[in-house]
Amino acid sequence: MAGLELALINDIHTLVGHRLIGVSVLNAPSSSGQLRKAQVVGVEADAMGERCDVVLNVDPPGTFRGDSGMLWLTEDGRAAAIHSRGEVMAGMQGSRLTTAMSALRLTIALGVRLVLG
Repeated sequence: MAGLELALINDIHTLVGHRLIGVSVLNAPSSSGQLRKAQVVGVEADAMGERCDVVLNVDPPGTFRGDSGMLWLTEDGRAAAIHSRGEVMAGMQGSRLTTAMSALRLTIALGVRLVLG
């Protein structure tokens, strides 16, 4: 109840070309941190054979199994997207190409608020 409601990106089209930051619950293999950074390369697009709201090119080490549901934030702290899926990579290599659902669409579909607390 004491958490602050996160501001949401209302128009995902404004994200194209911008950088997003996510904090994973996982420490990535061969990395000491949970921070993920990515560039938005598309919105309302087809990627990896399915339709998605946001397509991201994630900086190394990429994303990993278990990152699903991770919140992607703009550099000014607004909720942009929820991580959905990464391309399948061999071995311990992380996924560079990933897809995400609009944070706004998620809050509407589930009837929830995103809070920081």
